[in-house]
Amino acid sequence: MAARLFTLIVYGSGAVIRACTHAYRQALANASKSGVAQEAMHNVNRGIRGLTEPEAR
Repeated sequence: MAARLFTLIVYGSGAVIRACTHAYRQALANASKSGVAQEAMHNVNRGIRGLTEPEAR
């Protein structure tokens, strides 16, 4: 019984992960059509660089 429950949990979590991955890819595709992706990448690149010295003061 425990083995069946474990199998159900494993397969169920795999299905949820696949669904979330598909939704994320679809959201990225929709964002790239509207130009939001470019703004997000700009913000990510800015976050990687961190603060400049004048901004930190």
